[in-house]
Amino acid sequence: MLYKNIYLHQLKDQDISNLVHPRLTKKYLNKLKIKKSNHEKNLIIIHFLPKKDGVLDPSNKIKLDIPFSIRSYLRLLINNKKTITHHPFIYNKNLIYPSLLNNPKNYLSYTKESKNENFYITKKKTITDIINKIIDDNIVQDFINQPSGKCFDSAKRIGDILKSYGIKEENIKYRLCQITRPGMTWLDVNRDNNENHMAVLLIHENSTYIFDPTIIQFIGIKDPFFGTESSWIEAMKPAWNGYVIKKAVQYIDYNTFNGADNASIMYRINFDEMAEKGGIFINYPEWYKKHNKKYNKKNKSLFSCLKSKVKE
Repeated sequence: MLYKNIYLHQLKDQDISNLVHPRLTKKYLNKLKIKKSNHEKNLIIIHFLPKKDGVLDPSNKIKLDIPFSIRSYLRLLINNKKTITHHPFIYNKNLIYPSLLNNPKNYLSYTKESKNENFYITKKKTITDIINKIIDDNIVQDFINQPSGKCFDSAKRIGDILKSYGIKEENIKYRLCQITRPGMTWLDVNRDNNENHMAVLLIHENSTYIFDPTIIQFIGIKDPFFGTESSWIEAMKPAWNGYVIKKAVQYIDYNTFNGADNASIMYRINFDEMAEKGGIFINYPEWYKKHNKKYNKKNKSLFSCLKSKVKE
């Protein structure tokens, strides 16, 4: 059987044993033998896979006799001069991959980059990973500790965190909310006393999530919110579903923070205009629908009457 000697410094057995190639079955992995030399502490011996069990690299041009994940891992070690002695065993130096250490098979994904056709294998980000990334941010923690009036700053910060974490901008939305102030009822929705609020919406693996750490500024809500969209609506209920007064809550999702920020001024005095632009009421009572329909019909008739008089 063919084999290749690779001289390394301080390479641990588990570092090699944890390598996983997403295209290899257990049958192939069992044929691949990696062990340390008993005579030289810095020598690793890799037995080649038979040619019929070889794997094509991502460009489908080079026939490999060892999995490219192992080859790339060793290349990564070569680049670290403090850890490894240089040894030329890579077939194509233009193909560079990060380590696959400890990456579960189910979390491997491929990303193509630029014109060089380099492929990178990375761990997929779970929603838990994303939420932890946001919560661990010191600035977000400051917003949680002092949420009053910080929802816009918080949304902008979270959007920046998501983008820096590799989330595509097309999957990030900014939810602008209009809420009647404390003491106001549904009859007050078009007065100049509505409150703004903003949260971040994320589309991840065909599910929609809301990140709203400053939701705790509303009466009756005690915990910052990081969860599904439907759960967010439930979490908002204590803020508007009082026994005496029910607040009006309406929202529009914008593709950019600036779009939501600019629109926030426009809709503060007119919930109906926001609805015409695509706004969605969370808690739209039937009586208000009838009232609004009757009111709009009356205004339309008045406008038609005035228009006919102008013609005369």
